[in-house]
Amino acid sequence: MPDITWTPARRSAEISFLRVEAERCDAAREDARNTADDPNARPADRDFSRRAITAHQDNADHYRATAHALESGADPVELGYTS
Repeated sequence: MPDITWTPARRSAEISFLRVEAERCDAAREDARNTADDPNARPADRDFSRRAITAHQDNADHYRATAHALESGADPVELGYTS
């Protein structure tokens, strides 16, 4: 199905949103890395932060890949967007 519901402005806004979310995930990943490496942090916090590093990276990668696909002209419906 062709992309007939998104205006160029809507597509641009979504791409910008995805880029900001990727940057937010990068910052959260860095915070998690700092906690994971902090010898003064509680062991449970360090363990949780180690797991969070991967989750934040995966989310950032997903946001960037989706933004790239939209920039390349992908149909939002094929990317899982609904109206």
